[in-house]
Amino acid sequence: MRRLCMILLALAFATADFAAIGPVAMAVSGKASFTAPIELAQRRKARGDVYLLRGGMGSVFSRGMDELAGDLKKQGIPAKVVSHRQWRTVLSEIEDNRPKRGRRPVILIGHSLGANRAIDIARQLNEKKIRVDYVVSFAATAPRPVPRNIRRATNFYFEKGGWGKPLVKGRGFRGRLSNVDYSGKRGIDHFNIDEDQSLHRQIVNRVLRIFGRSRRAELPRAVSPSAG
Repeated sequence: MRRLCMILLALAFATADFAAIGPVAMAVSGKASFTAPIELAQRRKARGDVYLLRGGMGSVFSRGMDELAGDLKKQGIPAKVVSHRQWRTVLSEIEDNRPKRGRRPVILIGHSLGANRAIDIARQLNEKKIRVDYVVSFAATAPRPVPRNIRRATNFYFEKGGWGKPLVKGRGFRGRLSNVDYSGKRGIDHFNIDEDQSLHRQIVNRVLRIFGRSRRAELPRAVSPSAG
């Protein structure tokens, strides 16, 4: 019986070891490519601060925030949907998490009034010298200038025929800012732009890249076939 237990235990360890080195072994054999950071983020539950802020009358509008959060959660991204009125709570949670978690991605996504508050949160974090990796604004109504701590900001707005203002760079901003005019897009307006599935796909892919890049140090190194 003792011999049988030892054999079973050895088999268990062997299986665990194979699972751990599987991606590396496949890279060496050439049968499959090395696991990418984005794939790792999809399989594991990532760690970071990702908040989606609804606009006014959030129980009626801004339902796209819930759908987008669901898409992110399916990929292992810890997304949380809140009302724009809870922006100070979001700010406090991000500040409190920093000493506990260290440097983790901070991503803010907002619709309408929620987009305004996403910028407000980033501006407050700038005073604490906390970087914001990505901000997405769906039809912000009165956004303040983009602060310097934001690495990338994408704003979907309406130059004509809809509510939504372009974002402007604040003092010292050196990140990437994109204002995408959705004027004239058939069937899309201020109230439903956050539900656009093509935009959801763009955002999810960007978020996965951010989390993949931040988790690169946690990946095992692939061994080159020519290495000893």
